[in-house]
Amino acid sequence: MSIKYGNSACTKTGTSMKFADLADFTDLKEISKIETRKPTVLTFALIMAFVSIAITIISTSYTAYASISNTQTTVVYATPSNINVSIDGQPAHLQAYNINGYNFFRLRDLAYVLNGTLAQFDVIWNSEANSIALLRNTPYTVVGGEMTNSSTNSRADNRSSTTSATAVIPATPTASFILLDDAQISPRGYLINDNNFFMLRELGEIIFF
Repeated sequence: MSIKYGNSACTKTGTSMKFADLADFTDLKEISKIETRKPTVLTFALIMAFVSIAITIISTSYTAYASISNTQTTVVYATPSNINVSIDGQPAHLQAYNINGYNFFRLRDLAYVLNGTLAQFDVIWNSEANSIALLRNTPYTVVGGEMTNSSTNSRADNRSSTTSATAVIPATPTASFILLDDAQISPRGYLINDNNFFMLRELGEIIFF
């Protein structure tokens, strides 16, 4: 190994050193400091600690970002729909909203008017699981508020008597899990005025009415 120091050179062979000019070395202790230093255990521990902190910060940031992303919902706007619906030839004044050209009806209203028919189904809300269970061929359990206007809770013709036909109401995609006879399904639904509305056609294909 050769070491340059000023105008002199030091050559190391085995365990001995030869100096070209010792006069240029003002402090022989400096020679012993010239060596290849290996990382100590403490240095390694500090490096690992910094790496661990960095990973924790990145992980926490990602989790927070994912949480914010998951809580963000797309808001659309629904307008009241005066579409006529009949059950076995009898008019059913169901409250409906039009969203992007499709008509959505309140889930419990549909269960209410279909009760006692071959297409009857029950609706079970589970707040702890945030789920809505649909049980086919099961009589509907009335909970109150069915067939009322979701904006005013009025039982008058809830299609338009208490809601302007041109009113625009915000709607967010249904966040609840929908179960059909214990199997999870994903029909298109929206939460409007704290009520879940679903497409009549899709529910018909699911419930068979």
